[in-house]
Amino acid sequence: MKSANPEKMQDKNFTANVRRVNVQKSKEIGLPLAEFLSIFIPAVEEIPDQIGLVCPQ
Repeated sequence: MKSANPEKMQDKNFTANVRRVNVQKSKEIGLPLAEFLSIFIPAVEEIPDQIGLVCPQ
C-alpha cells in the first residue's frame, strides 16, 4: 500500500482532480486525512477501470 501523504493535498497540481467534497466529509466525521487516504487509496486501486482511473504499476 502506498503511504498517505496529506501534504500533497495542498499541491494544486496533485489535487486538480480530487473531489474535495469527499475530503471534507472525512473531516466532518472526524476522520484524519491520513487515515482517510489510507482507506481510500487501496480501495480505488482495486477498481480503476470502473472509475476511469489509470494506476501506475
